[in-house]
Amino acid sequence: MLGIKSKSAPKLKDFKLPDYLLDDAFALRRNMANSSIPKSQSDAHYHADRRILRLKTLIVGLAVVLLALYSLCMSFDGAGVGNVRFYAPWDAIHSLVTWAAASVSRALGLGWFPDVDMIELAPLYPQVVPRAGMTLATLLCGGLLACAGMLYQVVFRNPIASPSLLGVTNGVKVGLLMVFMDFGLQAQNMLAERFIYAYTAGIVTLVAVFVLSKLITKRKSSISVFDMLVIGTIASAFLSAVSKYMLSILSTVDMWILFFEYQEALTIYMQPLTYAVLAASVIVSFVPVFLMRFHLNLLSFGDGEARVMGANPRLLRVLSIAAGSLMILTAQVFVGPASSFALVIPFLARGFFGSEFRQQLLGNALLGMAILLVCRNLCILIPFAGIGIPIGTLAGVVTLPVFIWATLFSKKAWS
Repeated sequence: MLGIKSKSAPKLKDFKLPDYLLDDAFALRRNMANSSIPKSQSDAHYHADRRILRLKTLIVGLAVVLLALYSLCMSFDGAGVGNVRFYAPWDAIHSLVTWAAASVSRALGLGWFPDVDMIELAPLYPQVVPRAGMTLATLLCGGLLACAGMLYQVVFRNPIASPSLLGVTNGVKVGLLMVFMDFGLQAQNMLAERFIYAYTAGIVTLVAVFVLSKLITKRKSSISVFDMLVIGTIASAFLSAVSKYMLSILSTVDMWILFFEYQEALTIYMQPLTYAVLAASVIVSFVPVFLMRFHLNLLSFGDGEARVMGANPRLLRVLSIAAGSLMILTAQVFVGPASSFALVIPFLARGFFGSEFRQQLLGNALLGMAILLVCRNLCILIPFAGIGIPIGTLAGVVTLPVFIWATLFSKKAWS
C-alpha cells in the first residue's frame, strides 16, 4: 500500500500551513509547562509580526529610494571630497526625464523637441545620465550580491558560506584580466569583449566544478555538497594564483592601476548593451528564484521530508547554486569584486526580516541595494590611485562590524 501513489494526494502548490505555524518564532512561544499557547493568541502574534515586517519593509524601501535620489544628485571629476558636486534633486530629475523623453522622441520620430540642443533642454544630462545608470546598476547588483549569498547559505546549510567558495568570483577576475592583457588600453572601449570574457570565464568555472564534483562523488545519481565545496575551494585557490600572476605581469608595465579602474566598470554606463546584459542577467538569475520561493523553504528540511511534500531537493540545490553563481558573476562584472558583502548581508537580513525564505529574499534584496549604494556613494570620496577606493574593498570594511555583531550577539541571524 505504501508503494501505491494516490491520485488524490495533494500537490505541493495545494499544501498550505495554517497562519499560526508560518511564524518562525512560534516554536519559542511556549510556557514553562512546555505546552503550546492557544491558537487564537498565536494568530494574534502572527498578524502582529506581519505588521512589523511590513513596516520594516517600508522603512528599508524608503531608505533605498532616498539613497538613490541622493546618488543621482552627485557628480565628480575625480576622487576626493573636493571633486564632488551636488545638484538640486528637482534639477537632476528634470534633466533626466527631459533627456529620456527626447531620446524616445528621436528614436520613434515623434518630433517632440525639434531642432533644440539637448544642453539647452537638460543642462545636467551629461552628468546625471551616467550617474543614473551607475545608480541603477549598483542597486541591482547590491540585491543580486545579497541574494546570491543567501542562496549559498541555504543550499549548503552553512551561515558562513560565500559565493566565492566555488571559484566563480576569481574566474570572472581572470576573464577581465584576459581582456585587459589582450587589448591593453583599448579594453576600456570594448564593452562586448568585457561581457564575453567575464561571463565565459565565470560559467566555465562553475560548469567545471559541477562536472568534477559529479565525477568524484560516490553516488551516481546526485552531486555531493561536500565534494562540490572541496572542488570549488581548489578551483578558487588556483584561479586566485592565476589572477595574481597576471596582475604581477601588469605591474611590470605600470598598467595595474588602469586595470583597477577597468574592473570598477566606471565607463560603461552610456552604452545600451550594458543595460541589455544587466536586464537579461537579472531575469535569468533572480526570476527563477522568485518563482521557486515557496519550494526553496523545503531545503531547510531533510531530503526525505522535502520529497514527501512533492519537491526534488537535488534539483532545487542545482538550480539555486546556478542562479546564485550567475548573480555573483553579474555583480562582479558591473561593480567589481565584493564577495565579502554577499557573505555578511544575509546575516543582517535574517536577523531583521526573519528566516522564512520569502522574507529573506525580499529583505536581502532591499538591504543589499541600500548598503551597496551607500558604499558606492562613499567610495568616490576616498582617493585611491585617482579613481576612488574600490567599492568591493569599502563594502568589506563597512560590513565587517555587521558580521561581528551578527556572529556575537544576534542569535536569530544564525537560525
